[in-house]
Amino acid sequence: MRSGTLTCPKPRPSPPKWPPPGLKPLLLRYAQVLRPKWPWKPPARSRVVAICLAVTFGAFGAHHFYLRDRQRGFKYLAFCWTLVPLFLALRDAARLVLVDREEFERDFV
Repeated sequence: MRSGTLTCPKPRPSPPKWPPPGLKPLLLRYAQVLRPKWPWKPPARSRVVAICLAVTFGAFGAHHFYLRDRQRGFKYLAFCWTLVPLFLALRDAARLVLVDREEFERDFV
């Protein structure tokens, strides 16, 4: 090589495609077997269960996980050592007791 000339590096070969063409239909078939469609709907969220979870395991955010509010549940879990979520859980339990059935179904079901 002469000094002062630059050469381009050789291009890398492209990685193989994933999944291979014959494997994709097989994976889709197994996914349908593993997740069948059930003829019934899962039960709706119960206010009584949410209240019991708020009173017993509310400091860990169990009632929020049950009511599908994972972000708030993780916040309660992260700060459970401070006892602040315990008082917030008791407040949440009182709110769940006082809320109307229609409002609970509108917000949480």
